[in-house]
Amino acid sequence: MKTYIPLILLTADTTAETRLKALDIGVMDIMYKPFSFHELQQKIKIVLNAMDKQKVAFFNTYISKNIFDQVESKNNVDLLSIYGLTERERSVVELLRIGNTYEQIGELLYISDKTAKKHAQNIFRKVGVTNKIELIQKLNP
Repeated sequence: MKTYIPLILLTADTTAETRLKALDIGVMDIMYKPFSFHELQQKIKIVLNAMDKQKVAFFNTYISKNIFDQVESKNNVDLLSIYGLTERERSVVELLRIGNTYEQIGELLYISDKTAKKHAQNIFRKVGVTNKIELIQKLNP
């Protein structure tokens, strides 16, 4: 994975050409002189916070994809496809199989625990079961 260094351009040149060149090279934000040091600090915090969120989202997507790949390797995809489960629902099924709570599923998939529970309820309805244990038993022949 490439390392990305966020850039904030400080310039006195306010022309459209300079802004376009800056955006073309990947500048995240542009501040014009004279500038406030406090404003610069805030922009740096915002950029770093956004990068942290992107890392978490990337990591959670990676985990979700790996869980789905494990399902494929176990030939359970055909079984899950029969019920018309979405990719997200398939990830929830695998996380339920290994014993995760709704709160843990929410953290891993970057969703709320209420959303994880709602996904589970939709899965139960689609598969024709009423709880996690019945789901696991039905999907593990």
